[in-house]
Amino acid sequence: MKSLLYSTAFILIATMFCLIVPSVTGQTQDNYFNDAEGWSAYYKQHPELTDPPSHEYKNYLRWRAFWDSRAQCMDTSLMGKQQLISSIQNQYAADIDYYNRSTIIASNWKPLGPVNLEYQTNGLVQSVYVDTVSDKSEKTIYIGSNSGGIWKTVDGGLNWQNVTDRSFLPCIGIWDIQGDPTNGSILYAGTGGNFMGRAQGYGLGIIRTQDAGYTWEVIYPLPETQLTQVYKLAIDPSNPSRIYAAIGSKLVRLEKNGANWDTATIFTVPRDSNYAANEHEMIRDIEFVPGRPDTLYIATDHFHWNTLHTAEIWRLDSVSSTPTAHQLNWNLPDTNTREAQRFEIAVTKFNPNSVYVIGDYYKDTTIINGPDTTVERKFYMAINKSIDFGASWTKKYDAENNHSGAANGGVNYFRMELLIDPGDTNKIYVGGLSVSRLEDWVETETTDQSDAGENGYHTDTRDLIILNNGHLYAGNDGGISLSENRIDSWTDINGNGLFLTQYWDMGASDSLPTWIGGGTQDNRFSWFANNQWQNSGTGDRANMIVHYESATDFYIYSAVFPIVNKPIVSISKDGGATWDFYFHIPSGHFNPPLMKNPLRARTVLIGGHHLYKSYRPDTVTHGIIRVNINGDTSVINQDEYIRDMDMATTDSNTLYVAFHWRSSDT
Repeated sequence: MKSLLYSTAFILIATMFCLIVPSVTGQTQDNYFNDAEGWSAYYKQHPELTDPPSHEYKNYLRWRAFWDSRAQCMDTSLMGKQQLISSIQNQYAADIDYYNRSTIIASNWKPLGPVNLEYQTNGLVQSVYVDTVSDKSEKTIYIGSNSGGIWKTVDGGLNWQNVTDRSFLPCIGIWDIQGDPTNGSILYAGTGGNFMGRAQGYGLGIIRTQDAGYTWEVIYPLPETQLTQVYKLAIDPSNPSRIYAAIGSKLVRLEKNGANWDTATIFTVPRDSNYAANEHEMIRDIEFVPGRPDTLYIATDHFHWNTLHTAEIWRLDSVSSTPTAHQLNWNLPDTNTREAQRFEIAVTKFNPNSVYVIGDYYKDTTIINGPDTTVERKFYMAINKSIDFGASWTKKYDAENNHSGAANGGVNYFRMELLIDPGDTNKIYVGGLSVSRLEDWVETETTDQSDAGENGYHTDTRDLIILNNGHLYAGNDGGISLSENRIDSWTDINGNGLFLTQYWDMGASDSLPTWIGGGTQDNRFSWFANNQWQNSGTGDRANMIVHYESATDFYIYSAVFPIVNKPIVSISKDGGATWDFYFHIPSGHFNPPLMKNPLRARTVLIGGHHLYKSYRPDTVTHGIIRVNINGDTSVINQDEYIRDMDMATTDSNTLYVAFHWRSSDT
């Protein structure tokens, strides 16, 4: 059991969101609890990000939910520290032979699903690479997931298989995949996974395959104590043995030298004397200047809690030898009135001296209404173009509010893609919540999208590539999509065998062993019954329980994630097909724990700040069990909530509850 615990802990801790909020490579890492408290204070100062919950706030809550239960350990000197990860990995490395024999390859586990869902509700695809070197038909495609490794299809998406698990890289996060332009069997991938880019993640480094994905090796390892990841890779078009990698705040050059790789850090994002430990500034994009393989552009992000956000754009000359760097973002329009959190770059071979930049900005506006003064935060997306290699810029497109305009205004720090059509430079593609096409800087088409992905496109664009024939491939939170008509329509190509769905919880019924279901991240509620998978509900689903007595008395309680401080539990009366009876409790966790009374199956307990008890599964009527110590309910701070609970199987009057931690507690 101890060996299983160590193995599971390593896989979960080293590959999911993977520690720790704002910090910088090479610095002493903050304690998790302190960082979490800092984020909590930040969001309290910006209620516009929490009500309704913004995308970034949802990701923060997911990060908290994952780490809250994993940041403590028996060795109290390591609690909340990055060394906790290192200690687990050291234990794993010491017994590597055992764990190699214990992987899924040698086990009798087999994947169950979900498979063949009606809509595009599979799982998150972070990166896409189409092999057009050895397969002109576009049937060979590789995709990387944020925590599910690399997957490959050779039939255009009809069937998929994982190609990293067998190289003992289970559950690894993949941020970017690039292929050798002269050899379709050679591919490189940047590893890592984190709080959607906004916190430093844990990556193994750069991995390579020389046999089209059958085996993988680490060619540039990252030290276990260096909590960072590989965001982007770029292969020199004039020399495929030379690779550039964005690793945290550094640009690294790798060059093949016989059986070895010569490596050098050729650029580090500069930081002034005011740079603080809670700042986060990483290189997020690399693009070669067309026709000039010794010159490239890079773009960064920049986020922290307190001061200005100043993401940057640079041009680097002579990158194959001794680079010279030129900062380009100072000449962008409106930089004095807007703060940039992240930039992405696009170039075209038809206009080599041109460069396009999309940015995610925000600014605070003071609103005076009589004696009252409020600060309103507005978000912006803007695209600027330079025709002189970044020396000067012209603003070409501006969405004044992140709720309208290109990509439904859904371009922001977490989802930002920009492409130029290879056949028509007047066509620009923008990826955000969905994908928009601009022609002569006027929006002409925007992809319909939803959490259910009914039309073959799921909300949230994570990667967007375009081939020379104009075909677009997109990774999103529901899988991978293909458009063969420049986004006028999309096709879901998830196919068979692509097991990417991330579950918050799952449940079954002793009385109905052929049914199993669960709440998923981004992809609603999925269940397996009558030998097929189905999907229903809305958005994110979390903790759940099942009450089954008969086919006409089959209830499911499912938490709807993430309504903060106003937990919602929805009820299905038909085994998951439809949902209603939204059950609101006054305060508590965005993912409240649920349990049935083992002695009274129709009684359901829901954990908030207090315990809430529903007496019938088909009604919202409920009672409250106020948690107290010696009769004093005020002892439990109002900000605390129940994280877990249990009940004696022989006495339903005896309950046990565990509360969420507060870092201010002593």
